Amino acid sequence: MELTRTRCIVFAILSSVLSSVGTLFKVQGVKTVPPLIAAAGGVLFAGLILWGYLILTRQLPSRSAIRKVWRPLLMLTLCRSVCSNILFTTGISMSSGVEAVFLTKMEPYLVIFWVWILDRHRPSSNHLFLLIVHIIGAI
Repeated sequence: MELTRTRCIVFAILSSVLSSVGTLFKVQGVKTVPPLIAAAGGVLFAGLILWGYLILTRQLPSRSAIRKVWRPLLMLTLCRSVCSNILFTTGISMSSGVEAVFLTKMEPYLVIFWVWILDRHRPSSNHLFLLIVHIIGAI
């Protein structure tokens, strides 16, 4: 499967839109169940989807490959997937769906803004284009 520029742009827009839809569902979910349960359920559901994808594409890593990287993999999983997801879920439980989508779409702007301010590095036209994609996704 060749990744053309058009296909990459379509995937970027789809990712932004689906991320917004997922955030809206998560906001509705934390209105029904506690944030910790919603966070755990989200991580487990994502893991099952990934596991299924790896099985379908026959890309499951071997036990020996996992054993070689088990410690960094465990740390990455705990920090990125578990801790950040709990913080994110707790945060969106305190806001409305529109606020949550707006704040998640603002993240790239804040990163580019801080790089611009702290490193005095003006954003490239590609970064500005990606920001426009995020605005479209937020709308």
